[in-house]
This record gives sequence, C-alpha cells and structure tokens, in this order.
Amino acid sequence: MGASVAPSFANIFVHNLEEKRFVDDILLLWNGTQELLLEMVNEANSCHKTVKFTVEVSDIEIIFLDVNLVINEGKILTKLYRKETERNSILHANTFHNPSTIRAIPKGQFIRAKRITTLNTDYECSSQVMLSWFVERGYSPSNLRYTMEEVSSLSREDLLQGKGKVKKNNTRIPFILQYVKHSKEIEKVVKKYWPIIQGDRQFGKLFVQPILFSYKKGRSIRDVLCPAVPQKVSKERFLGT
Repeated sequence: MGASVAPSFANIFVHNLEEKRFVDDILLLWNGTQELLLEMVNEANSCHKTVKFTVEVSDIEIIFLDVNLVINEGKILTKLYRKETERNSILHANTFHNPSTIRAIPKGQFIRAKRITTLNTDYECSSQVMLSWFVERGYSPSNLRYTMEEVSSLSREDLLQGKGKVKKNNTRIPFILQYVKHSKEIEKVVKKYWPIIQGDRQFGKLFVQPILFSYKKGRSIRDVLCPAVPQKVSKERFLGT
C-alpha cells in the first residue's frame, strides 16, 4: 500500500464506509439468484465515487484466500489452495534464528493444512507438497516425517476448536536478550550455575523456578544496510576546519 500508515488510513476509511469492517476479502454465502447478487454489488458500488467492489461468483467452486471451497453432494468441502505462481518462500532452516523457531515452523504449517482440509486424502496430498518445499529449504526429512505423523494423528475437530487462552500463574523470571551467535552458550552457562542462585539463603526463595529465556530478533544484513531509522552521518571537515 505504499506508505506504512496507508493500511491504517484504509482501515479507518472502510470502517466508516461499511460499518465495522476492515479492509480484507469476505466470503458470502448467497441464498438467492445471481441476478439479485449482482444487483446488490452494483448498488454498493454506487455508494462512493472511487471505492468499488469486485465479486467472484460460482455455484460449484470458489477460492477464498488460501482455501478452496467445493460443493459436493450438498456439502461444502475445503482444502488448501496455492496460486500457480506461488514460490517457495519458507524461512530457510540455516537462517540465523532461534532453533526453537525453526523447529516450530513445519508443525504450524502442517496444522494449518489440517485445519483447512476437510478430507484426509486432500490433506495427505497437501502435506506431501509441503514436505518437498521444506526439504528444499534445508529442513531435515526425518524430522518432517515425524511432525507429519504427529499432526496426522490429531483430530481436525479439536484443532478447529482451539485450545483457548488459559491464564497461567507463571512466576518465572524472563531473561530477554537479542539472539546472537553465542546466545545458546550463554543460556547453557546460566542454567548450569542457576542452582547456586537458588541455594542462596537470602534470595534463593525468589528464584525457585528456572529462568525463562526469551530471544528478540537479531540484526540481519538488511538491518545493517537498510536501517529503519536513518543514522546520522558526521560531516568530516577538511583539515579539521
């Protein structure tokens, strides 16, 4: 959308135009004729001079974001959809990120496919495609197959319901630092000598639980070459004058 503030302005404008809706695609199940639907769209397009709505109509199959919806024997079936021009943009396994982040990506993507897909046959097909994509990006095939089997054993109904937010009484002290080359070594040293702090007579009761390590994104080459906040460049004068 150009400027970074453009999405916010667009959301405010559309919220006022459509009453409590943000800028995004919508899926509409229409119980009527196609002529009435197109008439409604034309009427909506007459409400503003520059804002116009487009519509895709189908009696059998339609695409909504990354979901392919098909009507089969009176039922709506869904499966994962990818554009033919979509490229493999999965985060590479060898990128400089926290290893736990890299390990979590495949499981999250397989769960997403499981939630979207109605039939197990369609899920198996989508998961095989995702498997090949992850392998291309340097992920371990054996770990991927283990994750696939783990997700396949999960119930789609349970995944659609979600876990819900459970408020935990967590008293662990967070240790927040930027992820760098030696972060894991630092974590090992702190964990190794943490019992010494816990055994302290005066402060040990404050550190009963182990410390919680939380990592922020480390600096990348892009951050160095294209910083979000331009740095001041000192002007050097000839002969110090």
